[in-house]
Amino acid sequence: MLQMNLEAKYDHQEEVLQAIQKLTKDLVASLAERWGGISSGVRSVEANSVVVDPEVMLLSTWRWGRTEPRIFDEVLRWCCYAGDEIDVSRLQALLKEQEEKDLHPLAGAFASVVVEQGKQKRWEKIASFTDINVIVSRPLFLNKDGTSLPIFGETDPIFLRYGWLRGAFVLRSAPFGGHLANASTGLRFLLRHLVGMGCKAEVLLALLMQETCTVKEIAGYSGYTERGILLALSDLERTGMLQSYGIEGGKRRYPSKRYALDHPRWWGFLDPQEQGDACVWRDHLRIYRAASVVWKALAGLSTQTVSAYKVRSVLARASKEAQHHLHQAGLRFALTDKEEATPHGLCALLAEVLV
Repeated sequence: MLQMNLEAKYDHQEEVLQAIQKLTKDLVASLAERWGGISSGVRSVEANSVVVDPEVMLLSTWRWGRTEPRIFDEVLRWCCYAGDEIDVSRLQALLKEQEEKDLHPLAGAFASVVVEQGKQKRWEKIASFTDINVIVSRPLFLNKDGTSLPIFGETDPIFLRYGWLRGAFVLRSAPFGGHLANASTGLRFLLRHLVGMGCKAEVLLALLMQETCTVKEIAGYSGYTERGILLALSDLERTGMLQSYGIEGGKRRYPSKRYALDHPRWWGFLDPQEQGDACVWRDHLRIYRAASVVWKALAGLSTQTVSAYKVRSVLARASKEAQHHLHQAGLRFALTDKEEATPHGLCALLAEVLV
């Protein structure tokens, strides 16, 4: 009689641990490259540079930058000096989407340093994110396999207040000397300098990088609510800065319109020499969500011993959810073929979108 033991236990720990270390390494490398471009303050790292998303980069730093203390502290130093370049309202909205219990108190501790040492008062909104139920302090910095890194020197009092153990953070001199606002990697910063923080800058960015957009599409790119995007679009349309046309079709929550900018006119103003050719658009927010799904699935499996069936089931669900985010980001490839999802297979395919 053929017997199938789908619940047979097996030691998957080594495979999962290797995969999560590889994925974390790739994520941190991508993060370091993007922060390096911002910190240098140059127009672009190379031709056709990707427009950076500093709020998503901060979320990634708080999640994966814990494995690289040097990068974490360089980002913290940058925010102490240039924190006014960050859209704190957008960052606050994106943080509220995060379900992990560690992310809010970590963001709160980070922001508290920016407020106290960097004198960036707007960050007080983020500093209010804390875990009032903290009983035992946890190490802030981790190895890529999730184990704790050793702590050197005196404990930082600000981080300790939020339940994190780490050595004291010392604010050194400013990390950059160039200008962030440019029509290449720094296009977001440039638009914020022109129209201010908030929905309007995100609306203009989406319409500059796409032919046309709906309210829902811009909300998905930015993380702002559809109502906030609609109000920003209405204001910009009344000034003649953009055009709209109706969409035939079914019922929609908001007016059935697509919006567009006069690209030659706008790029002639923003970037007369390149006309926007130096910019490459990537939906960093949805790529971050896809990477988070796979990373959390692997992290969960690494802490327990389960059946082979359970591993396949968890990774299949993660693959499906991550693929949904990537497809929304316009990346049309499958995370898995007909073969079963494996830890290494998922990480290898996900690494393609982190380049």
